[in-house]
Amino acid sequence: MWRVERARQIATANGWAGYTALQLRHSYLQPRPGAPVPDQSHRFGWVTDEVVDYVDSEPDLSLWVYTALLNGSYARPDRPLRAAYDHPGTTQRLAALDKVAGELGVSRNQVVLAWLIGGSPAATPIVGVSTPEQLDEALAGARLRLPAEHRRLLDETA
Repeated sequence: MWRVERARQIATANGWAGYTALQLRHSYLQPRPGAPVPDQSHRFGWVTDEVVDYVDSEPDLSLWVYTALLNGSYARPDRPLRAAYDHPGTTQRLAALDKVAGELGVSRNQVVLAWLIGGSPAATPIVGVSTPEQLDEALAGARLRLPAEHRRLLDETA
């Protein structure tokens, strides 16, 4: 984050427009620390606790996240999670995700999008869709507001 802050300070000192958004990889499920994830080879492309703290402390900085739906892994059996996600935390988080989705009568994808958008700081997910149905599902997830007890369950599940 020091690079972003340095760039923002240089921009301010010169009267230039500075960064107003960060675009990083993030989802409800997280890979094992240090585990390689195919298609994500650079080490600075992930949302970390430091990123969350930095964005939360800068009111003019927003967070945009990609691969929020893990390339279909939440919803499609033909798109299993990558090996980097094979750890007990994933099992616990999937159970919490399934509980919330079941209680609210929505899909896993919708819960993940609502969790991202309603977080602190809020994250704007960048999603790709292939069908009108997937677009409808994503838009419904963006509109979904998680009740406090469901958000707490998702946030507290490690």
